[in-house]
Amino acid sequence: MKQTLEVGTGVDAVDKKLEVARKWIEAEIKMVSPRLSRYICAAETGAPLIVSL
Repeated sequence: MKQTLEVGTGVDAVDKKLEVARKWIEAEIKMVSPRLSRYICAAETGAPLIVSL
């Protein structure tokens, strides 16, 4: 599945494209592995993460 988004040019456009790409990647990860999604979320926020194996 290919998605495109035209948002213009400049710094604001780059920020918007990065935000869209990040949300798309997060959605893909959630479909593959909810556990991996939680790890990434915790890593981004800097929250301590306790993993039991």
